[in-house]
Amino acid sequence: MVGVTTVSVFNIPPAVVEHRLRGFFSRCGEIRRMKYDREGYSCAATIEFVRQSSFEEALRMNGAEIDGSELIVIVAAENLSTAVASAPSIAASPLVRTPLPPLQPSSAVEDDDGEAGD
Repeated sequence: MVGVTTVSVFNIPPAVVEHRLRGFFSRCGEIRRMKYDREGYSCAATIEFVRQSSFEEALRMNGAEIDGSELIVIVAAENLSTAVASAPSIAASPLVRTPLPPLQPSSAVEDDDGEAGD
């Protein structure tokens, strides 16, 4: 994902203040800038890292817990055009989860006598 350095973080508990979130993600690498949005019980952040390797490490934080909430960490919308252009490398990345197989139609429910019910 060449040139992509910004993540969006969702599901941040309201008790987590900006400097604590910055400290949490600074273990991934140097942060260039961070925008923290707090609206009542809905908190989110956009974090831009200096290096792409830091960005990739931050994506691995998806699902990490902070104050009992599981964080959602994704590629920031502002990076989508770059990420789409890098689609072959993204698809090969271990950061992309394997999709679930399609659901199969269920068979008719049988009655106690072994026949399909109406």
